Amino acid sequence: MTAEALWKFDTGRPDTAAAVHWAKAVNSEVFLEACNAAHEVHAGQGGLIEYGIAAHTQMSGTRVAYFGDLRWHKRRIAEVLE
Repeated sequence: MTAEALWKFDTGRPDTAAAVHWAKAVNSEVFLEACNAAHEVHAGQGGLIEYGIAAHTQMSGTRVAYFGDLRWHKRRIAEVLE
């Protein structure tokens, strides 16, 4: 999705905004889910600072807050496609 959004942006396609919102929504949600899965897999080590999982989890939450969550992007896509 990200590659498609970049391609549409580079070529100046009219549906670029919707593609960019989909890419941001998917990336932020998948990053957050991957971090949560890493905590489940590495149970005890997931909380240790040395392994970096906690830092990535914090970054994923910040990314969702900064770029918007899935619901916000879906509303924006609906506005763009109207």
